[in-house]
Amino acid sequence: MGALLAPNDNPLEIMGTVIATPGGTAEAAQWNPTLGRTLDPRETFTALPNTALTIAAALIAAALAFVGVRLRRLELASARHVGVSRASLIGIALAEVAIWLIPACVLTLTALAFTATWHNPDPPAAAWLAGARIVIAASAAWLLTTALTTAAVRETHLVRYFQQR
Repeated sequence: MGALLAPNDNPLEIMGTVIATPGGTAEAAQWNPTLGRTLDPRETFTALPNTALTIAAALIAAALAFVGVRLRRLELASARHVGVSRASLIGIALAEVAIWLIPACVLTLTALAFTATWHNPDPPAAAWLAGARIVIAASAAWLLTTALTTAAVRETHLVRYFQQR
């Protein structure tokens, strides 16, 4: 018979398997290295690779905002032609965007809060913040692109905008 194993203070050490390497040697390895350890959800959600997703959302929002202002450049140049100042025109464009962007963000963040708490035993703040960063970045990119593209519309190009219509 074999020798009896003495009880160990660390049960993780007895939860293992033997891995045979191609050279014929064998070594002991733990099956599940996370067994028995606590999970920090804030650290897990912070470590998610959301940077690429955040950048993609911001670029898509910026592209949509650019197209939206570009489609209205004849209207914006006409407003400049009749005397609307550039600052007023930018303010009007931002107000028009904010009319639908704020409710969209509120609805998205509310749905995100529901999703972060649904079947999640951990505190939902970490999951909510991971998604909220993406929504905020896309909204900021939309507003910034709207302001910059509106500022780039020139009254002197009014005839060209009309001809391209």
